[in-house]
Amino acid sequence: MFSGRLFFCQKNSAEGVIMIKTKQEKKEFVQSFEKEITDAKNFCFAGYQGLTVKELEDLRKKVRATDAEFRVIKNRLVAKVLKNLKISHFDEHLKGATAIILEKGDPVKTIKTLSIFSKNNNKLKIKAGYLENKFLSGADVAKIASLPSKEQLIASIVGGISSPLIRLMNVLLAPIRNLAIVLKQIKN
Repeated sequence: MFSGRLFFCQKNSAEGVIMIKTKQEKKEFVQSFEKEITDAKNFCFAGYQGLTVKELEDLRKKVRATDAEFRVIKNRLVAKVLKNLKISHFDEHLKGATAIILEKGDPVKTIKTLSIFSKNNNKLKIKAGYLENKFLSGADVAKIASLPSKEQLIASIVGGISSPLIRLMNVLLAPIRNLAIVLKQIKN
């Protein structure tokens, strides 16, 4: 049995869910969460009200596969951390059941995963995002979801660069090929 007031929960993989009760534990959590947000650099908020536990676990798995982390933390604490980091514009989005998705890898990949999940399950709502030190509304995040991934962009650039080079090589080799064809016809 626990005594005292429950402030929030923190997941610890080794021990399950830990109930944090003291001001010191709360302060330590806020400091560690500030570091997580600073390390992640990109994050977004999503409303998850109405999702079942199974759907949430499925979403967490899909998000984890994109090198991101889906976290449910009290809005009040997230607001405090964002205020400490001087990140603004998020107060209106921290209402109701809100999760924070910390993106450590390619943010476009994570946003696409969230967008696909929300299309298949309309209970997930992407509220806002923070990408490269800029606030993004839910509509802006949706626009990013329609962009190609980093790998697709690189492939497109490489294709765009290599295509003219291949054509140039074919033009430069054409006289040699034509000469070889003419010599072969003369020989026959």
